[in-house]
Amino acid sequence: MTEADPVPRGRLLVVCRANVCRSPTLALLLGRLLPGELDIVTAGWRVDPRLPWCPEMRRLVPDGPDAAALAVGHRPTLLDAAAIEAADLVLTADQRARAETAKVAPAFATRLFTAVEASHLLAAVARDAPTATAHLADLADRMDAVRGTVELPVARTTRWSRHLRAGIDLPDPHSVSRGVRHDRVKPLVEQAAASLAAGLTVAG
Repeated sequence: MTEADPVPRGRLLVVCRANVCRSPTLALLLGRLLPGELDIVTAGWRVDPRLPWCPEMRRLVPDGPDAAALAVGHRPTLLDAAAIEAADLVLTADQRARAETAKVAPAFATRLFTAVEASHLLAAVARDAPTATAHLADLADRMDAVRGTVELPVARTTRWSRHLRAGIDLPDPHSVSRGVRHDRVKPLVEQAAASLAAGLTVAG
């Protein structure tokens, strides 16, 4: 990032179900795209604190010192109200995680978005009101103000499609019922990270 393109200051919380796969991976990729720009933390609403970062996702993500550190040091953190209250913006992997997060701290629902949803709202905020926003909390307010007015991608189930169309969700590859492979989810997480980083830069 340059001084001409600052990123809003503040704490970003990324949430998924178990805090072993999608949320730590999205946080890692955002940290690479916005090095030193944000305070990024992760959590999950149903965690096993003994588990490491998902080995399958670790295998798919390009190597680096940050990935090595995550593989060694990451352990899931249970989502609680204090973590949500301390965050200026909360991104969830999917709509289920967004709903579970809202249950923990209903008063802060206006700052909760799925990661894909947030990327589209950020683009709308930057397009419709290009005034720079210095803090993530203010940006979350602007995003919430346009919620419901922005066209969002719709999930489509196509048996033969090469591309996973998951709407505003990043599907859980650990869900037996969904049957989605890690190598199909990883590009969606990468795309979400790239879109979020671009949106945060422009909107900020």
